[in-house]
Order: sequence, then structure tokens, then C-alpha cells
Amino acid sequence: MIKIMPDFYTLFSCRAGDCSDNCCIGWEIDIDGETLEKYKSANGDIKKRLLKNISLDETPKFILDENERCPFLNGDNLCDLITECGEGFLCDICREHPRFYEWYGDYKDIGLGLCCEEACGLLFSSDKPLEFIKSSDETEEKNYIDNASAKRIFEIRERLFEKLNDADGSLIGAIDDCRAYIESLQKSYACKKAVGTDEIEKALTEIIRLSEPFDKNWSEYAAGFSFRLIENRSDISENDMRRLFSYIVFRHFVKAAYDNDYITHFKLCILLFDLFVIYLKTNKNIGKEEAVRYISKQFEYSDSNTELLEFECADNRLLSFESLISLTEFIL
Repeated sequence: MIKIMPDFYTLFSCRAGDCSDNCCIGWEIDIDGETLEKYKSANGDIKKRLLKNISLDETPKFILDENERCPFLNGDNLCDLITECGEGFLCDICREHPRFYEWYGDYKDIGLGLCCEEACGLLFSSDKPLEFIKSSDETEEKNYIDNASAKRIFEIRERLFEKLNDADGSLIGAIDDCRAYIESLQKSYACKKAVGTDEIEKALTEIIRLSEPFDKNWSEYAAGFSFRLIENRSDISENDMRRLFSYIVFRHFVKAAYDNDYITHFKLCILLFDLFVIYLKTNKNIGKEEAVRYISKQFEYSDSNTELLEFECADNRLLSFESLISLTEFIL
């Protein structure tokens, strides 16, 4: 098994009570079967609290309070399960978040979700192009995806990284080079003319307003969204944007291993990147880490919203490859 992870992965450590955000608020927290049995066999007061605060309907999960806080999140924003029983008492999601693991044949991607404040900080902590570390692990078995298909996708992704890390050109030029490369691989794709700015704005506004809101802040943002709110930001470097785009490609393009539709999955990478940048540039009072974290929650951690983006990236939709490149050039 070949394992691939971003160069900052091993630096990750949860900020716990020092985090301005909190992954124990506003999220459904499912409990895996093995941990549920451990909770059922617990003793004393902690068992009583567990049985009182776990819903067994369909997928077992913690019952959030009226403020959508985990019932074991105390007033210091620390976990009572850890303080009283140790980290070994956590369910899989609580122990692993924001880490993610994806298996493709003989390949395994290991990363950190950008919904996490610390993960975003690490992503933007270097002024060098994003790099990925490879290692091998003979103890893990490959996943069901055909290894030849998986190998092909990972080779294509490596080529995309090379283009994105080309320091001699601009980011928009690198993305367009990637587009041309992807088109050359998928010969059946018919090049389409980019639509005008008005049509692009209409399509993006529709996506933003149709997406299921993560919270009331998104509902308010979507209702008032306008391209006229996009402003230049001197605090965002091209290197930051290049690292962000590379990381999106790392996480999302590789899913083409399931259907070999390179174009749709790379278009999804561009569209998701554009949503990150648009949200950042239409909220002048927030930093890049906060913007990226919020959009990740809104789209990457919502199956319905991810499906919406995939639908808009399908071949018969308004946002063609060429339109997405035009949009990216406009917002950068």
C-alpha cells in the first residue's frame, strides 16, 4: 500500500480549548458500534450520562443540547469523556476528526479536513508550494477499486501537481494548463465556449442560494450575495491560493477513480476553489483561514451540497470548463 499525505499532516495537533471554533458544536456525532458497546459496559456516573445522552434511533449518535453542543462538552470547551476516562474512550469520529482516509486500489490518501482551524493554519503556514509525502505500508490490504485504474488516476494527479507547482507561471495559467491536459486525456469532450459574466453570475448565485445552509449565517450570505461585493485582498498571496487549489485537487480529483470522468472532477475542483475565493473576497472582515474553514463546512461536509456542485459540473450544464476558467481569472 502506497500512502500519500500533505507535507503538513504530521504537524497537526488539536488546539482543543484554544480553538476559536469547535467541532463539538453544530455537528451530528455518530457513534461506531465498537465504541457503543464500550459505552454500554461502562460503570458509574459516566455510564448514566452516556445512556441519557445517546440516541439509538437508526445510527447511534450523541444528543446535542439546545445550543447544538455535545452533551460532554464542558464550560471550558473541553471533553468530559477525555478528562474523566481518557482519549481511548472516544468514538472513532471524535478520535480521528478532522483526519480523513481514502483507499484506491494499492493507494491510500491521508489528509486533514479544511473544516478545522488548525488544518487551515497549517495549509497556509508555508511560502513554498504544497508537497506530498509518500510511504509504503505492506500491512494494509488494497481496496476494491481496480489497481490499474487507481494507478492511472494517481499518475494524472501527480502531473496536475507538477503543473500547479510551476513557479514560472501564474496560478490561472497553471489551472488552464491543467484544463488542457485533462481535455487531452478525455478525447470525447467537446470544447464549449465560455458564457458571459452575467450568465456566470446567475449560475453561481443559483448554486449559492440552492445549497443547503450549514447555519443561519449562510442563509443570510446567500440571500445578499452579489458579484459586486467581490473586492481585491492584498493579504492573500498567490502562493496561498496555489496551495489551496493543490489541496482541493488532492482531496477531490482522485475520486475520478470511481468513474474515469476526469473533466467533471477537475471542474468540481475549480468550482470549489472559486467558492472559497469568492466567499473570502466578499467578506472583507474575515481572514483566509476562517473563510476556507467555513466553505469547507458548507460544501465539503455536506453530501447534498457536494452533489449539487457535481451536478453543475456535468457536461450539459452552463458552467463549462471554459466558463470556470473565465470565472477563476475574474475573481483572482
